Amino acid sequence: NEEHKKIEVVFDVICPQPCLEYLDIKGYFGRQLPGWMMWTTKVPLKNLRTLWMTDLSCCTQLPDGLCRLPFLEFLQVNRAPTIKRVGDEFLQPRSQRHHHSSQAMVGFPKLHTLILSGMLEWEEWGWEEEVKAMPALEEFFLKNCKLRYIPPGLATHARVMKKLTIGGVQCLQSLKNFTSVIHLILYDLPDLTSMSNFPKLQKLWINHCPKLELLRKMNSLRRFVLIVNYNEKQLPMCLRTIQPSHLLLDCSPEVLASMALGKCGPEWDKFRHIQHVEAYADDEGIEKRWHLFYSSKPYGMETNIDMQEWSHGVAAIRAKAEATEKERFMATARAEAKAMEEARVVAAAHAESIALAKARTAKKEHDVAAARAEAKAVEEARAEAIAVAKARTGKKEHGVAADRTEAKAVEEARQSQSQSGGGRTGHGRGQCRSESNGGGAVFAAPHRSERSGGGAQRAFRPRQSEADTFEDHAAAAA
Repeated sequence: NEEHKKIEVVFDVICPQPCLEYLDIKGYFGRQLPGWMMWTTKVPLKNLRTLWMTDLSCCTQLPDGLCRLPFLEFLQVNRAPTIKRVGDEFLQPRSQRHHHSSQAMVGFPKLHTLILSGMLEWEEWGWEEEVKAMPALEEFFLKNCKLRYIPPGLATHARVMKKLTIGGVQCLQSLKNFTSVIHLILYDLPDLTSMSNFPKLQKLWINHCPKLELLRKMNSLRRFVLIVNYNEKQLPMCLRTIQPSHLLLDCSPEVLASMALGKCGPEWDKFRHIQHVEAYADDEGIEKRWHLFYSSKPYGMETNIDMQEWSHGVAAIRAKAEATEKERFMATARAEAKAMEEARVVAAAHAESIALAKARTAKKEHDVAAARAEAKAVEEARAEAIAVAKARTGKKEHGVAADRTEAKAVEEARQSQSQSGGGRTGHGRGQCRSESNGGGAVFAAPHRSERSGGGAQRAFRPRQSEADTFEDHAAAAA
């Protein structure tokens, strides 16, 4: 710790002159780079054009102030094993981060070459697309790190990049959208599976990318150099997805012999569409001892490989290719059978659910119909009861009206008799008696009636109305 602090203090004191154009720092073991390289100080290196930093064994971050150097053209960082992350601060000062995009300073405005190598623990590179930087970058070299992807900001803003080299990036899986790159070199990328959208790419060089299967949108490709590891016994599948004008191939003698079989060989479908193929194989220390030349239009194939000498190897390759093809066919058949079984199960479950839904719907419709019938019966019974009640009410009203008429007639008859026999007492057809009882009057109606001419007499009683009779019957019925 004391040694780290001492070297940091010494480097803070040693401040280069503003006229310096070339700076090479080697073997620096401080944890932080000197303050005159950080963003918090004024930039003293305004004329610096080339910067090398090698063997930063303990440094944990790249300096923030480099992005403000107005004339920096070349930057190389080699062997900085403790750096794990490079963020936006490397590309744009913190003071500029909240400014409007049109007002924010562009980082590394003159940089045309960037080399980042030997950063063994580097896992993350943060570069958002709105952060403008490296507009003049023409060549980028990336080697030996743990990056899983190249930040989209690089492809977005480095629009004049012509050459891109990537090697030893163990976790990189895809590469895309470098629309200005003309020359691309890739090597030792064990997890790389796909590349796409290189519309201006003309030269492609690939070595040891065993999982690479897909190459898309490379319509301008002219020359493709492919180095197949000698322990690999077949050509990579990516050849089927690309169509360069010229293929230069370095492979094992077994693969070359397999290609020499032409239409009968297992590799034919991988290279037959390429216009010109030039393939070589080293053997027994002799470089390019065996060769094969092929052209598609017009068709032609020339080779110096001894098929008898390599017959055993070719037979082994063919047997392996047939076994691989058979295994691939069986795997495809198993996958199709599994997919069909899954589809059958899904279809059966779907059919069962449909049948169950239909049964539930039918039951529901039956229940609804029964409920409607029951409701209709109830409604009819209610209507019938209402009709009966109305009839009974009409009959009752008719009886009450008749009783009222008869009572009125009786009253009128009584009043008539009273007026005609008002001056006689005890005479006539009836009697009327009035007694004084506490100031009230009591009237006694005649109880008998006599017919003229001495007819028989009958008692007179008020008639019970039909409505009262109907009520008595209803009460008895209840």
